[in-house]
Amino acid sequence: KNIVLVKSGQTSASVSPSGQLDFGSKDTTLSAWIKTKAGGTIISKAATAGIWVRNGKTFFVRGGRLGYDVGWVGQVSGGPRVNDGKWHHVAASRKRSGQVTLYVDGKSVGGGGLASRDDAGHIVRLGYTATDFMPAFNGEMDEVRVFKRVLSAKEIAGLAAGKGPEDSAAHWSFDAVKGTAVTNLKGGGYDGTNRGAKSVTGKTGQALQFNGNAQVMIAGKGKVKVAAPKDPSANEPVVAAAVLGGSGLWDLADGANLRLRIPAANKALKLQVLIWKGKRGEIGEFEKAVAAVKDAGDPPNLLALTTGGPAKWEETVETSIQSGLATGPYATDTFLLPDNNPWKSWMRLGGFDFFKDNKRAAVCTWQGDVWIVSGLSQPKGKLTWRRI
Repeated sequence: KNIVLVKSGQTSASVSPSGQLDFGSKDTTLSAWIKTKAGGTIISKAATAGIWVRNGKTFFVRGGRLGYDVGWVGQVSGGPRVNDGKWHHVAASRKRSGQVTLYVDGKSVGGGGLASRDDAGHIVRLGYTATDFMPAFNGEMDEVRVFKRVLSAKEIAGLAAGKGPEDSAAHWSFDAVKGTAVTNLKGGGYDGTNRGAKSVTGKTGQALQFNGNAQVMIAGKGKVKVAAPKDPSANEPVVAAAVLGGSGLWDLADGANLRLRIPAANKALKLQVLIWKGKRGEIGEFEKAVAAVKDAGDPPNLLALTTGGPAKWEETVETSIQSGLATGPYATDTFLLPDNNPWKSWMRLGGFDFFKDNKRAAVCTWQGDVWIVSGLSQPKGKLTWRRI
């Protein structure tokens, strides 16, 4: 089935690899203002989730120095240390041939050849690369630009002086961040979704403060939406989903499964996930349902659902305890199982754990039935089994 993500007015849509900025087959220049005492990823283009992979690209600060790495190809780094807690302008130009040149505060500080194509499944992020390579950025970032050409040394010096060219394909100033939306001031797509970065006073206007666990995911170039057919009977079946609240991320990497990835956070997260299946032409009904749930306000109190309700199986079953002989170094008692029970539950036990009172235990069967057995502290007598 096809998958549709319905926007809820909050953070609901994933970032698709389609239409992404090209860091491989075309000339590119990356430009940003950073302030950090640690370092980490400034901007990357890598897999949608998981580990560092071949042909991934990341522009970063490591060991205090600026660098650019291409997965399974190599890396270049150099220049003065920029992890001094002061604002620095950093840039990296890359020719389609792979020649990379690094700049700090308007001056060239090194480079090298890193020839590599782009991977069609990769996406652009600010502040994050992968789970196992190049830490997430820890510091402040402002005025990030991506140019679809190699800027001259004079033009990059102009950017470092607060001037410079205005023909970037993407420009994220962070001055008007609303909720999770990070707008590309140049329009035409490449908008960002903020996952945990905080708005603070920047080099000019506002900046984003990254805590080593945040990122901004950059969407691809905008596409013209095609209206669904009016005849519902002609529509293909779809599964639709929306998330309300929190900062969940839809992952459609394999094109067949819908996964909600929730980034780690220091605070508790409360969200609602709505899932619907039907015909594409009827998707409007689900959108109305999403809007209704959103307008209803706060989600239900889930704590009320943790106290339990009326027993589903009120009847109990009794079995006996067969005490073993205590003439040796240890004795073995046998607790008879309720094989003859009203539900014909097959008593093949797989899990057994005592409660704190040591008089009761929770017992699970291979089929998934759960029982509470009481009377375990008695040397002899009867056990009471209640299916829950």
